[in-house]
Amino acid sequence: RAPRNRWFVQLNGRQINLGADRDDAFRRYHDLMGRTGSSAGSTSAPFQNSATDGDTVYALVDLFLEWCQKNKAKRTYEWYVEKTSSFARRIPRSLTVGQLKPFHVQDWVDAHPKWAPGMKRACITAVQRVFNWAVRQGRLVANPIRSLEKPPGGRRTVVLTQAEFERVLGVVVAPEFRDLITVAWETGCRPQEIVRVEARHVDLANGRWVFPPEEAKGKRQARIVYLTPAALAVTHRLLRLSPNGPLFRNADARPWVAQSLACAFARVQIALGRTEVARRKLTVDETDILALARDLRRRGKDRRADKPLGEKELVGVARQRLANRLAAKHGPKYCLYHFRHSWATRALERGVDAVTVAVLMGHSDTRMLTRVYQHLSQNASHLRTAVTAATSQSPERMANP
Repeated sequence: RAPRNRWFVQLNGRQINLGADRDDAFRRYHDLMGRTGSSAGSTSAPFQNSATDGDTVYALVDLFLEWCQKNKAKRTYEWYVEKTSSFARRIPRSLTVGQLKPFHVQDWVDAHPKWAPGMKRACITAVQRVFNWAVRQGRLVANPIRSLEKPPGGRRTVVLTQAEFERVLGVVVAPEFRDLITVAWETGCRPQEIVRVEARHVDLANGRWVFPPEEAKGKRQARIVYLTPAALAVTHRLLRLSPNGPLFRNADARPWVAQSLACAFARVQIALGRTEVARRKLTVDETDILALARDLRRRGKDRRADKPLGEKELVGVARQRLANRLAAKHGPKYCLYHFRHSWATRALERGVDAVTVAVLMGHSDTRMLTRVYQHLSQNASHLRTAVTAATSQSPERMANP
């Protein structure tokens, strides 16, 4: 199978993955023929494709990804492909399951110093799940990297205040992006929900979006997103513009994806950073501008519409790039999930009970709130208000001590 660069053999209706190396694939093929005592056309019992301590880690990762592709959502499968493929490229192809040690995984993670703690934790978790899956499937007796310690996950500590949100709106030029972040701020919905909602999900009569179980996270029950008047007004307007497909689209009338969202938030970061740069009276060094201009010329990045830029124009391009980099360095970095996180924080601070907040956010219980929103324990004003409310006497109790 050329797209996956893998050799397969079909035995009694089963596709057996023989790996990427041609010679090794034929060796394994002849070994299978000897062990099963059959040929490709035999009618004997099918060979049970399993993993042992002598099989390679590479082959086991392939088996796991094949299972994920058939039994998990596309996003989940792609997430595992990204993480486990990176690990598989790091280790020798001949490394067997019996030879695998925790340090192999740790060395892979340590080779990426720019990874955040949350990313490192996710990558280790992905690789551990390969072997946990193999144990549950009966392919392995034990997980050889079960004891590997993982770094603590990062906390989503970015919480926007109302004033900060209004500053963001103040620098957003595209109305399409303004609609997106406004509804995210108003509803606290998940990023994947707002970029995927379509007209068929909208229940205008009840002011909500309804995702059926098969399209909701967890796929166990319907996900309902309740809309504020502002969010409902945006939804109603977008229904007329996009009766088919995703409601929220960028300026090119295309559905929002990770890359377009990242670009939009990068523009916000630069715009907000310019204010801070101006306040601090920071400037770009002229020597750096000339150096970048020379580098652009050397790398052939000095053309517009197949025409080379003049020296003055090229210096202008270099100046703008460095100015944007300086602004981005001093501007706050946001993502769509921060608006959900901020919504939950506001709701809890304003006295909405945790059960209601959990339901509105689409959680099955309050455990996620307990783990993620511990930062409220550092908000002295919020806690003082809460303790006063908890100990204040009602008018009825004061009248009848």
